[in-house]
Amino acid sequence: MNKKKTTKGRSKKSLKGRPLNKTFLGIALLSLLIIITLIVALNQKSDKTANINQTTINVKNVTTITDKRVEDIKKPVQKQHKVVKFDEDENLTKIFIDPKNKDEIFKNQKPQIYQKQKDETEVNASIKHEIKDVEKDTKKESPVKTQDKFNEDNVSKKIPQEKIQEKQISKKDENKTAKQATQSDKKPLPKEEAFVPLTPTKSLFGKPKLVIIIDDVATFEHVNMIRSTGLKLTPSIFPATKAHPDTPKIAQGFEFFMIHLPMQAKNFKRPEIGTLNVTDSYESMLERVKKIRADFPKAVYINNHTGSKFTSNFDAMDRAYRALLSQNFVFVDSRTIGTSVVAKVVSKYSKPYISRDVFLDDDPSRSAVKRELENAVRIAKKRSYAIAIGHPKKNTIDIIKESKNTILKDVEVVYLKEIL
Repeated sequence: MNKKKTTKGRSKKSLKGRPLNKTFLGIALLSLLIIITLIVALNQKSDKTANINQTTINVKNVTTITDKRVEDIKKPVQKQHKVVKFDEDENLTKIFIDPKNKDEIFKNQKPQIYQKQKDETEVNASIKHEIKDVEKDTKKESPVKTQDKFNEDNVSKKIPQEKIQEKQISKKDENKTAKQATQSDKKPLPKEEAFVPLTPTKSLFGKPKLVIIIDDVATFEHVNMIRSTGLKLTPSIFPATKAHPDTPKIAQGFEFFMIHLPMQAKNFKRPEIGTLNVTDSYESMLERVKKIRADFPKAVYINNHTGSKFTSNFDAMDRAYRALLSQNFVFVDSRTIGTSVVAKVVSKYSKPYISRDVFLDDDPSRSAVKRELENAVRIAKKRSYAIAIGHPKKNTIDIIKESKNTILKDVEVVYLKEIL
């Protein structure tokens, strides 16, 4: 009896559980289908968002490129003209080392510079007008364009570089013609060679020659400084005055020397005794030069001490040069000012123009002296000779001595007379 009840009960329980299993399976399948649908929907939404972001980036790139191109076009074509400043006497910075500065020695070029600036301004105005057209055309473009489409559509709207260059060239040609017409009624500018020191009359063999003139020599201490270098430095000695009574004796201790003649400066506050002034007559200048000849009978070359005002005054320089010629002196232009007229004066008398190339110690620091000495060597290598001027200062003499086997190894330091 008990067995029948037990078997019957188990059978009923098994049959009762089957419908429940089917229900759970159906719910699971439905849930899985819903999840798959949601994942697909989310992926599609993500793709759309990415596309929108990419479009936004492209639009930003288009805007950036547009701004950049317009900015590039707006860059001025006009070059900045550096005005060469010539420091006078007390601050003798390097002048005329750079060939670009040569055209500033005699002629005032302001009218020509003004004309050039005016012409370039006209070119810039024309370019600006075309830039406005480009900006208008760019604004009309759809902001949703891709970068490639932008490049294709704007090729025809850019200002061709060749067109800008053609305008510049045409303006330059017009400017050149205008200059020629303006100068036709005037005395022509001196040729570029007039600004470069003379070609040596002696044949120069071997290493390039470097002349180093030491100005302001007035004491026996200066003599010892120059001799300590062991090089052929050319001393330029002050004329004898109450301030420098021993200079004739000092000159006797040198194989070769020059005279350092004081001339009137524009701003120098401590002029030497016996300085030549622009108001001096020829007779007074001649008397001064005769006294120098009597004190220094072996001297041949004279260069100016200061003299920014004097050497830029044609009449005064002409009177002084005639006095020097009468006593068989050769004048060397120290070039203490950019408007020196010495080249004009000597050409009037068919004499060679001799001038320095570099000031070694306008800035007395060691680094500056070394740099200028390297400049002098560079010019000597290029032209076969160069003339530098220094002073009896500690840094100047020390750098020269230290450079014998370095900076100066490729040149030969010689007296001025050895290249003339």
